[in-house]
Amino acid sequence: MDNSPKPFMPTSVTSPRVHSGNVALDFLWWYIVLSPRNIIAITDNFLIANFNFFSISRHLHTLFAYWHRDFEVYGGGVDIERYFGTIIINTLSRIVGFLIRSITIIAGLLIEVLIAMLGILWLLLWFTIPFLLFFAFSHEPEFSISFPHLFSSLSGIFTSLRHGIF
Repeated sequence: MDNSPKPFMPTSVTSPRVHSGNVALDFLWWYIVLSPRNIIAITDNFLIANFNFFSISRHLHTLFAYWHRDFEVYGGGVDIERYFGTIIINTLSRIVGFLIRSITIIAGLLIEVLIAMLGILWLLLWFTIPFLLFFAFSHEPEFSISFPHLFSSLSGIFTSLRHGIF
C-alpha cells in the first residue's frame, strides 16, 4: 500500500455513478445531484475555514483568560497597596481579553452567517438559472436587431465613408 503524500486535490464530491452514455441524463445528474453537493461541500469548507481563521472555539475556551498572559504575581508580604494594584491590573487584563475575544467571536459568527447565506443564495441561483434562461429566450425582446436592417445600415455607412461624406 502506498502511503506517500498525495498532491493537493481540490475538495469536491464525487459520485460512484457510471456514465450512462446518454448526454442529457448525465447532464441532469450532474446539474441536479453532483453540482449541488459540490456547492454544499464548498460552502462547508468556507465555514470551517472561517471558524478556524477566527479561532472561535479557542476564544470561547479562553474567554476570561488574561490578555496575552499579561498578569502580575502577588508576591509575598503584607503590602495592601501592591495587593490591590495587582488585583486591578489582573482584572483589567481579563476585561481587555474578554472584550477583544468577544468582538472576535461575534465578528467570526457574523461572517459565518454571511457565508451560510451566500451558500444558500448560490444554491438557489444554481437551480433558478435554467428558468431564467428559458424566460430570457422565450420572450421576444422589445428592441431587436434584424440582419437585413443591420446590413443595410452598415452598407449605408460604408457608402458614406467611401464618398467622403463623413
